[in-house]
Amino acid sequence: MRFTIAIGDIHGMWRIAKGLLADLTARYPENDSRFIFLGDLVDRGGANARAITDLCEFFKARPESVLILGNHDEYLLKCLQGTLTYVELKQWISNGGYDTLASYGYHGEYDLKGMQRDINRAVPDHKPFLERAVSMFHTERHCFVHAGVDPGQPLNQQDDRSLRWIRERFLDYPGPFEKVIVHGHSITKSGWPEVHPHRVAIDTGSYRTGRISAAVFDNDVLADFVCAEQVASQVVCRYFDAAMVEIAPMDNTERPTIESLSTSAG
Repeated sequence: MRFTIAIGDIHGMWRIAKGLLADLTARYPENDSRFIFLGDLVDRGGANARAITDLCEFFKARPESVLILGNHDEYLLKCLQGTLTYVELKQWISNGGYDTLASYGYHGEYDLKGMQRDINRAVPDHKPFLERAVSMFHTERHCFVHAGVDPGQPLNQQDDRSLRWIRERFLDYPGPFEKVIVHGHSITKSGWPEVHPHRVAIDTGSYRTGRISAAVFDNDVLADFVCAEQVASQVVCRYFDAAMVEIAPMDNTERPTIESLSTSAG
């Protein structure tokens, strides 16, 4: 697999994410590329249920794709599995879960057993889709995770909570890791992808900045970035090299516009 394409946090901003994916799938052949979604598909944006519905179909078309489970996705998965507690529900709602539950048709009356039953009946493929998610994915040189890694533990001994929630102990760690860590979870200070000595950060604040970013690796070497953002009524993609210097798109590539995408994206 020549190309590995990591997608940063979506957070229900599906119109922008769908524009980004349309651009990337047009440029990278199915038989030579793999997509890795770094988690947090849901919460805070409006098209959360739609995002998962469409990604279920995307994964069928691109079966080499990988989903890393984010901390926000885990709340939804627990809800669908029937293991979410009311304490966790309160935490989830206060951190964007209200928008996700609203996208499934719930607006303030939260019965955990009823939601589990009704959502699984309405969209039976959402739970197994999330259950197939992993906590990390390795290539020879890179480790793809949602939040980061615990600097005090080897990669093969990381715990799921650190992989989904860690911030300062990872972000402030000055030393090297076993592999370069590619992650989302913490919005970059610049609002653009950032390349640090031992990590690549691509959470560019979808719900805050209106920007979703992808990092492209060519034969396991960071090659470039693609950033999609909504400008007026269109989703526009901008292209950068590995040093975040803006470049023009390839002349011989026909890129779809948002008008060519399904209006059901929300």
